[in-house]
Amino acid sequence: MRVTCGPDPEMAGALLATAIGRLDALGSTQLWESLESRIAEQSPSLLLDMSGIKSMSSAGIGILIRLLTRCQQLGGSLAVFAVPDVVLRVVQVVQLEAILNVCADAPEARARLAQRLGR
Repeated sequence: MRVTCGPDPEMAGALLATAIGRLDALGSTQLWESLESRIAEQSPSLLLDMSGIKSMSSAGIGILIRLLTRCQQLGGSLAVFAVPDVVLRVVQVVQLEAILNVCADAPEARARLAQRLGR
């Protein structure tokens, strides 16, 4: 799993991360280790570009919920976007589209986070 992360250039208090690889047990651990410490009080929200995710297991679902929980504990939220069809089907099967704020692209994800956070 390759993860890049930095402040979102358009939304204050949010991180923009891109994940590339498989969101399986190993990839989930790597994603968590890359993002957990970066989600903080000054940047409690996360925009996650999933366009590079090739597959996702139950461990991937678990880590997305864990990231969402971390964001919410700090007063933020999570939105995922550009989710490939094969991964989107997994999210739909477990009925997490609304909870994970699944969006088509970054602008929609930013708008969804702003709405959730009352901005």
